[in-house]
Amino acid sequence: KALLSNAHLVELIKQHGKRYGYDDGGKGTWDFGQMIGRSRGVAGQLNKGIEGLFRKYKVASKFGVAKVVAPGKVQIGGETVTCDSIVVATGGRPRPLPGAEFDGKTVITSKEAMSLPKQPKSMLIIGGGPIGLEFGYFYNAIGTKTTVVEMLDRIAPGEDEEVSDALRKSLEARGLAIHTESKTTKIEKTASGVKAEVETPKGKTTVEAEVLL
Repeated sequence: KALLSNAHLVELIKQHGKRYGYDDGGKGTWDFGQMIGRSRGVAGQLNKGIEGLFRKYKVASKFGVAKVVAPGKVQIGGETVTCDSIVVATGGRPRPLPGAEFDGKTVITSKEAMSLPKQPKSMLIIGGGPIGLEFGYFYNAIGTKTTVVEMLDRIAPGEDEEVSDALRKSLEARGLAIHTESKTTKIEKTASGVKAEVETPKGKTTVEAEVLL
C-alpha cells in the first residue's frame, strides 16, 4: 500500500503537475531505491507498532517453527505451549509455474517485487487477481512496461463484473497490457529476462520481459 501511494503521487504530478504549479522542465526523475526504501520503512514501523500493541495488551509472542503435537498443545522449538483453542493462520505461499521456478531475480514472487534492487524496464505478471494488479499498477505508473495474463475471463474475478470491467478500462487507459482467457504455454529464461508464449482467444503471442512475477 505504501508503493501504491507512491504510484498515486507519480500519476498526480505527471497528469496535473502544471495545473498545480509544478514544472520541472521535463527533467524530473524518480528514485526507485528511495521508493522501495520508504515502503520498507513503513512496513517496519507497522511491525514495531504491532509489537507495541502486544506488549500493551499483554499478548505473549514467540518466534519459531510451530507444530501441533496434541489437542491443545503446540511445540515451538524445545517449548510446549498449552491452550484451549488453536488458530492456524499461515498465510499464502506463491506457487511456481512448471519450467519457471523462482530464482528471486528473473522469476520472482510478490515478496521480491516489494524490494527489487533496481526498476525493471518490463514485467510480465501471471495472474490478474488483487496482488498481481496492485503490482501491475505500481510498476506501470513508474514507467515499467507491464503485461498481465489472467486465465479466467476477467481480471479481479472475485469482484462484481462491473468492478472488473471498470478496473480493466482504467488500467488499460494507463498503459497496462491485459490478456484475459489466456494462459502461458511455454516460459523460458533468456539473456535479457524471460520469453513466454501466451495463448489468447485471438491466438498465440510472445511476450518478452525483464522480470516475471
